[in-house]
Amino acid sequence: QMKIDLKPGTVNIVPVDKKTFKGTSPKINITGLRVKFDQCAGASFIRSYATLTSSTDDTDDVVTYIGVTKMV
Repeated sequence: QMKIDLKPGTVNIVPVDKKTFKGTSPKINITGLRVKFDQCAGASFIRSYATLTSSTDDTDDVVTYIGVTKMV
């Protein structure tokens, strides 16, 4: 459980988890994540994202998936 103090007009990035993998098929599933907004006086928006960083002897790659923005 974590608590973030939000302020109007600001963007907050809240890391949920970070994993290190070895191999060619990394996979993470996150289920049951719940977000609660208390004392919100207007619209709030939430968007998920995931970043994969991979390195080999020949290449370094960074891929980011950005989810759909939802108004809550």
